[in-house]
Amino acid sequence: MSVLQVNALSKNFGNIQALDQVSFEVPQGSVFGILGPNGSGKTTLLGIVTEVLKASAGNFLWFGKVASATIRKQIGTLLETPNFYPYLSGYDNLLLRQKIHQRGSLKDIQEVLEVVKLSERAKSPAKTYSLGMKQRLAIAASLLGKPQVLILDEPTNGLDPAGIVEIRDLILELREQNYTIILASHLLDEVEKVCTHTAILKQGKLLSYGKVDEILGKGLTIEIASSSLTELANFLQNKFPQATIKKENEVLQLVIETDSINLASLNQSCFENGIILHHLALRRKTLETAFLELTEN
Repeated sequence: MSVLQVNALSKNFGNIQALDQVSFEVPQGSVFGILGPNGSGKTTLLGIVTEVLKASAGNFLWFGKVASATIRKQIGTLLETPNFYPYLSGYDNLLLRQKIHQRGSLKDIQEVLEVVKLSERAKSPAKTYSLGMKQRLAIAASLLGKPQVLILDEPTNGLDPAGIVEIRDLILELREQNYTIILASHLLDEVEKVCTHTAILKQGKLLSYGKVDEILGKGLTIEIASSSLTELANFLQNKFPQATIKKENEVLQLVIETDSINLASLNQSCFENGIILHHLALRRKTLETAFLELTEN
């Protein structure tokens, strides 16, 4: 089941084409990453599906229906840098938002603080929170009312490494609690670590979307070297006739279209053919590699 269907969405700001007929579906229970460099249309897309912006063309459906007040209550959003009243406690900031937006109850406030691991600091002024804690408090605010879907725009932006890890772990925990999470990011490594699905945008166009492992596809790169690279290259080409072999800095890059390979067996095979290896390492294809392949043209 899809929680969100995006159908040929386009958006123009004057002569600027921010989105150009973008279409995809977000499966229920997924962590769906909208990936692209700054200016690719990520925030514009999220603005449209949350009704902050109006599309120039196309449409979108939530849970198979046009957005309504009832459906909006099933969607929690964090689209901007979180702003809180610095002298109010984390709890009181959430209480204020709960009253203004009429989402959730007093019991919900306690629950969401526990989910984001801020219960012990609930009574501390927001000005004493680190950036990571403020981001977790903002996610807590988006959880008020127990929505089914969370939309997070650049949730790790500006955070230090420790803060990034905190938000990454929280996203994974929320997925285990059956939330569907849609997040926009330009950090490929973070998307690869938390997302099950992704859509890749460039200059408003959708280049690819689907499961992360499908976008990565099959393919391993093995770094391998010996005292005689020519002899080693000939051996590898005979052993793996379909593989691609490249030389970089006195190391051969063996690219094979497969899911796995036994490096111990490869080392043994080389040894039995009189080739002594002094370097052997496996390099899996990353989302960064796939992204560059899609966007370099």
